[in-house]
This record gives sequence, structure tokens and C-alpha cells, in this order.
Amino acid sequence: MKDIFDLEVLQMIDWKAFGYPERNGTDSTFWLGTAGAHTPCHYDTYGFNLVAQLAGRKRWILYPPEDTCFLQPTRIPYEESSVYSRINFEKWAEAVPDIEWTHPHVVELVPGDVLFVPRHWWHHVRNEELSVSINTWIELANEDHEAQLQESLVKFIVAHTSRNLPTDVLYELLNPNEEDMADADLDEIQNLVRCTLKATSAANRKNTPEDISELPLLSEPWILPVACSQLPRLDPEVKKARFDEDHAEVDALDVIRAFSHPRVIKIVSQILQGE
Repeated sequence: MKDIFDLEVLQMIDWKAFGYPERNGTDSTFWLGTAGAHTPCHYDTYGFNLVAQLAGRKRWILYPPEDTCFLQPTRIPYEESSVYSRINFEKWAEAVPDIEWTHPHVVELVPGDVLFVPRHWWHHVRNEELSVSINTWIELANEDHEAQLQESLVKFIVAHTSRNLPTDVLYELLNPNEEDMADADLDEIQNLVRCTLKATSAANRKNTPEDISELPLLSEPWILPVACSQLPRLDPEVKKARFDEDHAEVDALDVIRAFSHPRVIKIVSQILQGE
């Protein structure tokens, strides 16, 4: 918001009701979209999120971190701090995606609602009509150190591999807002890895628990009613057939996807820290 609004408007945004009196429009993002506009299912690697609905209706489908393996996480298309699901939620349009074993939480935001999105919760967001909302991401200093190291490692892999990819493959690898990654300064990214590794190792040595006083105090009146459903399990033979079909061929993006998978990056970060 700081890039498009003047100071008077920025100061009108007030998050103090949720425990953050110092945050205003300068620390917020403005979202405007027509009916049907949507965000692919993903989770944010840093902090947690507060979302305020100003106009229109917006549907959120959320999944807890324990559902991650069923949502097929991927770093392609690459975007800083976003882990996407390979599942196309728009195939279901109005329905809740029929994904085996998962526990979706569904809520429709209307003007005046504020939604708390916990750390690493998956979310798919879709406008039911012309919609305006704002949000603010709250950092979690101790936990975000590890995430920053892992993000720098993914950036290292993507920056190096993108130098040798044809244009059509590069188009699939990078989100539009990351299209300059193919020309990124490799020494600068390598230095970023060193810095985040040093910061993470130092934070782990301190082993200081997160200060819970920094978290928002959400009492019962603030909690929105959420529809929660537990979906039926898929037959194992059907599951295997789908897996075989999806992995019939392997290309360059599949290899990059495997090397940048969150599980792999986590192991690499642990090895670099001597664990």
C-alpha cells in the first residue's frame, strides 16, 4: 500500500485491535479483484497473516500444515516465500476440492470480517464477487530464521539452473514477478546463503522460545464460524494409478521441482548447520 497510497490513507489502516498498534497501511497489502479472481493454493513460508475484508465476498479454503504431503507442495512456479500446491483447485470451482485424507476449513469473508491465518497454513482464495481486502504479514523472528535460510537455498538453486534453460521452460519455472531471476547476481545470492546460515545457526544456539506476548490475543468473539469437513479416503489402487500417470515422464522442471522440494531443502539446511 505504501507504493500507491498517500500518508493520510496509510494512517487510516489500524491493526491495534489485534495487538499491533504500530502497524498501519505502510505494513499492509491492498487486494482488489473481480468475481472469480483467485490465488492458487499455497502457504507462506514466513510468519502469519491477518486479512481484513472491506468490500464484497471472498471464500477461503484452508488446510493445516499436517495436510502438506497430500497437497503436493512445489516451488514451481518459483516465487519468494510461497510454496504452491500442484493441485488445480479451480477444477472444482464452487465445491471444496476432493483431496484424500485432508481436513479443509472453509470460510466466506464479508465486509467487517478479519481472518487469522496461522503460520504455514495452506490457503486457496477466490472472490465470489468484486472484492476489496487488505492484509498484513506478521514476522515470527525466531521461527523465520530457518525459513529465511531455506528460502535462500531455493533461490540459489533456481538462479543457477535458470541460466541454462530455454525461454519456454523458464516461463513455466518463474512467476511473472520473479522473471529477472535468470539475470540475478549469483555472488549476491551465494552471500545471502552465507548470511542466513550464520543467522540461523546463531538463533538455534540461543534456543530462545518465541515470545507468545507478540502473538495476537484472539478471544471467542473474534473467532469466525468455519465450516470444517473430513473427506473420504481414495481407493489405494486409484491412488497408485494416478501416481503412475503423473510420473510417466520426467523433464527438467520435474528435476528442479525435486531438488527444491521443501523436504529436500530442509535436509540441506540441516546438513549445512552440521546437524
